[in-house]
Amino acid sequence: MEWGLELLQEPERCFLELQHARAAYRPGLGSFQWEVLATTRSERTDAELRVGSEPLLVATEVPQRSEELRVLGQVTTDSLPPDNIDVVIYLSFRGTVSQENMITNLKAELVPLTLGASAQGQVHRGFQDAYLALRPRLLTKLDEVTADPSLLPARVLVRATGHSLGGVLAMLACYDLRSCRGVTCECVTWGAPRLGDGGFAELWNAAGIKLERLVNRFDVVPRLPSNQEDEAGEQGRVAAQLHQWLGRVQAARNALGYVHFCDSVDLDTSAAAAALHWANAAKVAALS
Repeated sequence: MEWGLELLQEPERCFLELQHARAAYRPGLGSFQWEVLATTRSERTDAELRVGSEPLLVATEVPQRSEELRVLGQVTTDSLPPDNIDVVIYLSFRGTVSQENMITNLKAELVPLTLGASAQGQVHRGFQDAYLALRPRLLTKLDEVTADPSLLPARVLVRATGHSLGGVLAMLACYDLRSCRGVTCECVTWGAPRLGDGGFAELWNAAGIKLERLVNRFDVVPRLPSNQEDEAGEQGRVAAQLHQWLGRVQAARNALGYVHFCDSVDLDTSAAAAALHWANAAKVAALS
């Protein structure tokens, strides 16, 4: 939270992060240099589904499918922060845009975290599966753009951002890159849901990743998966009602115990600001 409040004192940086989060939804690369695409769906043909040596189904062609997971990337050596950083890598993860993304969001059972060396911590199954689908191509690309043997990992800064689903994918990327590549990471999320349990939160905080969590006051997504004990103040009453609706469903699916990894920063502290946010959201939805 302290870093989040500190970051708010840099409006140009905050606006840049917002631009980056929006860019992942738009066609083309914009100011970014490359993109990585992936899908959580199986790429196998029906002919590969066999029982013993016999095909289970008659072979068919794999239909052309758009890839529902997307991250934009940019590498820069300009305007570097003053803390011994040689390269900054910006990553922007796209949020929910398809039915497949919605299915990912609904796979809310907690499963063991497979990233990093520790066996501690549990994570949202759908979010981890989505990141693991992106991971091979993303790591290959990052290894390519940081191939200079004189470049030390500690002097590489990854700044990742994303909205909603994109926010939790950005968090998983930061944790992964900190764990397996040793780079410095900063993460800004916009309206992102909860990602994992208290064990994962401890691992995250121990990794030393800076996190800012920006939310709109009456946006329901950051309150999911539900945990009324992970709320405070007036919004605690909203969370209590939400948990009353969702608690039994989550309990049946091993989806209890989610926490946020840091406090949030509210972007709309008044009813008028909240109304403006939802009016803008409706306009965007109408144009989509």
